[in-house]
Amino acid sequence: MMNKLEQAIRKTTGDGSLYSYDGERTSFIEEIEKMKVSHLMTKEELNKHKIIYPELKNSALVNSFREFRTSLTAISSRNVVMVTSIGDRSGVSFFARNLAASIAFDMAKTAMIVDCNGRKGCVHEVFSIGYKPGISDFISTKDIQVEDVIHESGVKRLRVLPFGQSGNDGDEIFSHPRFHSLMTQIKHQYSDRHIIIDAPPILKSADARILMDVCDQVVLVVPYGRDSSQDIQAAARVIGNQKFSGAIFNEFLN
Repeated sequence: MMNKLEQAIRKTTGDGSLYSYDGERTSFIEEIEKMKVSHLMTKEELNKHKIIYPELKNSALVNSFREFRTSLTAISSRNVVMVTSIGDRSGVSFFARNLAASIAFDMAKTAMIVDCNGRKGCVHEVFSIGYKPGISDFISTKDIQVEDVIHESGVKRLRVLPFGQSGNDGDEIFSHPRFHSLMTQIKHQYSDRHIIIDAPPILKSADARILMDVCDQVVLVVPYGRDSSQDIQAAARVIGNQKFSGAIFNEFLN
């Protein structure tokens, strides 16, 4: 399964197919630079929350995420990537936020993290979202607009869509028509945006299987030595070949 991802990385590195000429890329950059940024995390804050940045001393980790990013963003129309796992505490949120951060390194791309982990999610804490509205509030309150639930992250070119404060985990939020409308809008609103869904475990959560309807690709995060090959194969079967982009063996469980 790792070989599939590695092959995809080799095939897409340096492809250059996303932009047909320099003028188009320059236009994207100019528009992206207009994104509001009222606060940027310091390196100390990034280190505290285990978010990568280009000057991080652990260059091997940064380069690994750059390679994953190159593979997963090669086709701009497949811009919604769900990150999931087999069991809890597998490092999904760590991988999701750093994949998004690595995409945001590129001045011609933007990224968004969508927290679909319900009350277990940590996105609002990592990015200091507090009690700002999110997915559940958008669904429960018709007066809330898309722009009301998308928030700054403290990282350039990276936005956050938190789970929100309304409702409960068992409220069938992800099968609601307004959730599908929300995802459609953020997918197509900006051609340069890549959306990373921080999702619950694929074998334990019905929500994760529902979320596959709104994603283009799925990445499986596997902690070293913890999940059996049978479980990995079972998860791959649930995801299906069309959307399964590979398994990432993770040494970091945060």
